[in-house]
Amino acid sequence: KQLCAKTGMKKVFFSNSGAESNECAIKAARKYSHDKYGEGRHVIVTLVNSFHGRTITTLSATGQDVFHQHFFPFTEGFIHTPANDIDAALKVLANPAVCAIMME
Repeated sequence: KQLCAKTGMKKVFFSNSGAESNECAIKAARKYSHDKYGEGRHVIVTLVNSFHGRTITTLSATGQDVFHQHFFPFTEGFIHTPANDIDAALKVLANPAVCAIMME
């Protein structure tokens, strides 16, 4: 109650780990996109060399091949783009299926 009162928010969500927080963010982005735009807009863009956690979905979001070698199948709907490359970013963001960009 105190945190909500100080921030003006209606709800607060606590999690046990960064991976759990990222899973929640992924679900929230996809739910919002589905509710607002309907099906087909669920892709999340992350950066090459990013790390988002050790669950299967957060590993799917992770942009490091070393973490993709032994765990299949991955959660669909993630695109990894290089950092500091505006042309690559614009190309990826032109995809109408993109619903969010995830960065930590």
